[in-house]
Amino acid sequence: MDLFSKYAVSWSIFLIIIIDIIRTQMKLCQILLFLNCQLLVLTIQNCKYSITLDLMAKSILRGHYKDVASESNGAMVSSARQNQFLGITNQNPSPLRDSIYAVQVNNGHINTFYLLEVSFAQTHEINQIMIWFYDLDNRNSYFNLTVKNKDNIEKVVFEGQHVQRIVKVSIPDQMVSSLKLTYMSGGTFADLVIFKIQAYYANRSST
Repeated sequence: MDLFSKYAVSWSIFLIIIIDIIRTQMKLCQILLFLNCQLLVLTIQNCKYSITLDLMAKSILRGHYKDVASESNGAMVSSARQNQFLGITNQNPSPLRDSIYAVQVNNGHINTFYLLEVSFAQTHEINQIMIWFYDLDNRNSYFNLTVKNKDNIEKVVFEGQHVQRIVKVSIPDQMVSSLKLTYMSGGTFADLVIFKIQAYYANRSST
């Protein structure tokens, strides 16, 4: 075999080796790409799972975005002995009721000369409180709205003066175990008369 033929054979062997190396590297790249894709899928799934758990936890803390001051959600008027419930037979005068609010002058509401306190079934994160005052006349009311956290620390979040009908109070997001309305002098009458109280976590973009 002449020198040229030996060179050609050597070059062919070299090319075969190079091609095998390239094929091996391509297979490795494919394997790595597949593994990276699987890792990416797992990462996305883990992120979705974490986000879902976070949303579920927030929903529970926020009472599933429902009225946590409702009787149906376990709330109660803890100051009931200091309040006067005005109602007729077979009618629930509680401000926490879910039934239809058919009210008249002498029934269907709660009256207090001092305070009205509502305790939740558990501590919830809320940012909105709504109070429906007696509105069968033109009276106005003065009151303080206080919230209490799980450590029994109270904080006044609203001072109402000359309030009438329905009052919406927006507060910073916070954990609350109970709320309290305290009568203040200055209103039309020396008491607070209330139809309905609600407390919940509201989506700020829709309030």
